[in-house]
Amino acid sequence: MIYKTNFQSTSNMEEFFGDTGEKISFRCQYSTGDNLRGSLFPWHWHSAFEIDLVTGCDIRFDFEGTSLNISQGNAVFINSQKIHSYQPENSVKYKTYAFLFEPLFLAGQYNGEIFQKYIIPIMNSDISGLEIPASDPAFACIKEIIYLAEEEPEYFEIQIRIQLEKLWCMILEKVKSEKVKAPVYKEDSERMKQMLNYIHSHYAEKLSLEKIASAASVGIRECSRCFSRSIRQSPMNYVNQYRVQMALELLMTTGYTITEISEMCGFSSVSYFGKVFRQYTSATPVQYRAQLEKLDY
Repeated sequence: MIYKTNFQSTSNMEEFFGDTGEKISFRCQYSTGDNLRGSLFPWHWHSAFEIDLVTGCDIRFDFEGTSLNISQGNAVFINSQKIHSYQPENSVKYKTYAFLFEPLFLAGQYNGEIFQKYIIPIMNSDISGLEIPASDPAFACIKEIIYLAEEEPEYFEIQIRIQLEKLWCMILEKVKSEKVKAPVYKEDSERMKQMLNYIHSHYAEKLSLEKIASAASVGIRECSRCFSRSIRQSPMNYVNQYRVQMALELLMTTGYTITEISEMCGFSSVSYFGKVFRQYTSATPVQYRAQLEKLDY
């Protein structure tokens, strides 16, 4: 089965999959464009490896310090534990088929020979993502896995595992040949996880650069440099973007007033909330809610 899903994450920005947020070994899912949610997708990470087949429009996948522009009809591999986000060229037309699998799904057991020889080298590499064009032999495995997950023929679980093993061998070869420049600031990744975790847990409160920096035990200048190097945003710009993401969810799923949502998402005033909201959605909160009512969302 292929599940339709919207992005969900835990408070420390780790994406989870499944209706109750449980960790599962393998999951195939698809996401489609939504003109109500727009194109705001939070930075996040997960322990699972991820492979996305991009359709509908091109999508830019952002990683710490780098990006991959994936054309529709191609695919991308996303490494375990790597912070990432994505930006569709068209927030309504995009569609992705994604399958995610935990390292244990391939390795069988932690610290076994397969895990040590073939899984750990990828996880510990400096590669965040790899493009897999439609002309690549690995692409045929991706298409077959999606077909098996959707149609569920007899023994499909075993067949998916076989295709994943073939695909993993090809990824290993791609990693060998890929020339990846190691990031200059390797400590940024852990710092970013700590600071983003703090923002995601305290966005409803009054936040300052000093508070965000203290979450990673760095000064405010290093905090700003870390954000700039990693996600190419200032800390406070990211705070506003995340607050708008949370406001979108409240507008879509609750009956709270605009004033209440503004306060719940940490904005200093309703007028400032409206200004920031419009920057990211091209609509005011009132206009956005009117769209929802027209569509009976």
